[in-house]
Amino acid sequence: MKKISLSISPDGLFALEKLLNQVPDFRPTMFEGFVIKSACIDVAEMVHRKYRKVSGEFDVFNNKKKIKINLKYHECYHLLQFMTIMESITPLHFHLQTIKNFLDQKTA
Repeated sequence: MKKISLSISPDGLFALEKLLNQVPDFRPTMFEGFVIKSACIDVAEMVHRKYRKVSGEFDVFNNKKKIKINLKYHECYHLLQFMTIMESITPLHFHLQTIKNFLDQKTA
């Protein structure tokens, strides 16, 4: 299976972790929504583990050091779909928009 490596700054990781904290509250109404939620729960756990590990090590304002997250193709696709849904509710932060654009390029 194709893996996609996502390199993000600490700010991007914190913004992504905050967005993915909303996954348990996401109430899907159709089958596609349940698939998106299921895949995003796994991604949220992975990002949260990385967030806890990195939160004590990195300076928030040091954007030179990048954090690498390896995602499977289907996780990237469903994360992109979740970000698109959440963008319709609230506008995405700059770092989240950058991540969304990267995922869109990799899954196209």
